[in-house]
Amino acid sequence: MGPHRSKRRESSQDFYDHRPYVQGDDLRFVDWRAAGRSSQLRIRQSQAESRLNIQILLDAGVHMNYGTPSASKWHCAGQLACAFAALAHQQNDSISFALGHSGQIDRAQLQPMPGGKRLHQLIQRSQTITPTGDCPWPDLLKSSRLALNAPGLVIILSDFLDPGGASCQDEKAKSQADKLLQEELQLLRGQGQVVLLLQCLHPDELNFPWQGSEHLEIE
Repeated sequence: MGPHRSKRRESSQDFYDHRPYVQGDDLRFVDWRAAGRSSQLRIRQSQAESRLNIQILLDAGVHMNYGTPSASKWHCAGQLACAFAALAHQQNDSISFALGHSGQIDRAQLQPMPGGKRLHQLIQRSQTITPTGDCPWPDLLKSSRLALNAPGLVIILSDFLDPGGASCQDEKAKSQADKLLQEELQLLRGQGQVVLLLQCLHPDELNFPWQGSEHLEIE
């Protein structure tokens, strides 16, 4: 993210730069004064802000609940999502988001919208929802593709440890779930979207703190 500008050749006061004329360029955009100084035809370019579509997809499956309320994977993912949305709002970008949990998609805010409304909705949802069930990855990513009508940035937050969820009881099923996830990500890329995957892990998953036999429950 950060500042993003589109270079458009147009008769605008917002001057960007000159570049050499090439065959086929519109002569209306030739800077004749610059051409006279350099003895070379120069094209005048303007610089205009471009609005980017920012879509945020959140895994709200039960496994994201791991950790204390203020240090869970869900808390981390929610904070990151809100930070990206706040930056997008500051840049006047369009924001949309969706959550996957309990085998369903919370898609009410999936249509891109500029302004602070989507940011406030995301803050509210991230603070009030309790992660449950499994995230339906293929359906969530397909919904993302259908909602986007122009290239943009898709930010996906999850631990990505078990895309198939509880429904995958054997290695073959887990492998198939991984394959479906990768296929949907490739379709997003093929649509022209820039896809950013952010893996949210608890410190216990990075540095296993237990020894011997332990019984763990995730509520």
